Amino acid sequence: MGGSDAGSDSSGDVGETGDADGGSSEGDTTSTEGSTTGDSTSTGDSTSTTGDTTSTSDTGPVCGDGVVDEDEECDGAALDGQSCTGLGFLEGSLACSGCAFDTSGCADSICGNDVIEGDEVCDGPDLGGQHCEDIGLGVGDLSCTGDCQFNDSNCPPVGEGEPCIPFSCDEGLYCSGGQCWDGSEGDGCTQLFAWLCMSGTCSGGTCT
Repeated sequence: MGGSDAGSDSSGDVGETGDADGGSSEGDTTSTEGSTTGDSTSTGDSTSTTGDTTSTSDTGPVCGDGVVDEDEECDGAALDGQSCTGLGFLEGSLACSGCAFDTSGCADSICGNDVIEGDEVCDGPDLGGQHCEDIGLGVGDLSCTGDCQFNDSNCPPVGEGEPCIPFSCDEGLYCSGGQCWDGSEGDGCTQLFAWLCMSGTCSGGTCT
């Protein structure tokens, strides 16, 4: 009887000891796993940080940092050694906008050097071989303005100065003294038809 009790107690002790030890062991294991998991999470944060650092270095050129990077023509005041003349213009000031060259300050012509360039129609005495008749006006004296454009103030309308009889002149002209006129200053006129003069005044047989 006593041996049986002892065996039961021993079995119970073993069971209880096993449960206790097992629980403790499982608890330790869980704790260890938790700690390991925590370390793993910490490692993940470190990886994430490393990833963020890599991402920052891979953003590519930054327009506006004053450094000409790949795919940028310029950056701010940094023009990569270029100028208007370097880009094929004759003169001017090259600028930068949005990291691309701004050539609005560059000129492909120099008005006043007596040579027709760019969008100039004339330059000083160089009229490009043009005359009043070539620009749709009558025979006259074509010249060039200071901004390299034609000055046709001395070019009369087509037909002015040609022989005429009354009402035979081209539209916009009148016949006076046997010639066609448009009524500008110095054109022929009569007092009776002074109103044909642009000024409305005729003196000494000419419009004033």
